[in-house]
Amino acid sequence: MEKINSVIRRNGIIYGVILGVILLILGISLYYYKTKFTESFFMIAVGGDYIQWLFRVGLAILFCYNLRKKIGGYWSVRQATAGIFIMFMVAYVIQFVGRDLLFEKVIDKNTVINTHTAFTNASQRLLKEDGNVAKFNERQKKIDENYPTVQKNVSISEAIIGFLMAIIFIFIISLAFAAGFRRELVYI
Repeated sequence: MEKINSVIRRNGIIYGVILGVILLILGISLYYYKTKFTESFFMIAVGGDYIQWLFRVGLAILFCYNLRKKIGGYWSVRQATAGIFIMFMVAYVIQFVGRDLLFEKVIDKNTVINTHTAFTNASQRLLKEDGNVAKFNERQKKIDENYPTVQKNVSISEAIIGFLMAIIFIFIISLAFAAGFRRELVYI
């Protein structure tokens, strides 16, 4: 029993690293797509995020299935929760370090400003097409709320609280995925 638990943890870490790297590349690619390659307000505001969300869920399902298959196809709810939680937690840490710390603080320090500019430019193009100034002003207000032009520095306590909330959220999601991917041996 202990052997299978260590196999689940080890494979959870391995799949978590792979999942984290894939999602990091996907997130950074989506950022560049939104800010550099598309001019469509729909693709910037809605399309890209939904496409990324679908990829995230699809990859999570695929990796959970592969993790279960890797250990022989049978695991209890507790083992499934532990393996999936480890996988999701490792993926989250990789994305946090890669995107939030390395990419946004070192490589491209103006991610929020660039996203704000992309949204504003796309919104202005829509204004030229439909001429509805009231709709433009409403959209611009939402853009300014979601993407301020001045980047806010996060305190250490806010970062710790955010990280703890992420752990709780990841555990809840892991429980939900474990319920869907559990497959226990039945002894008669």
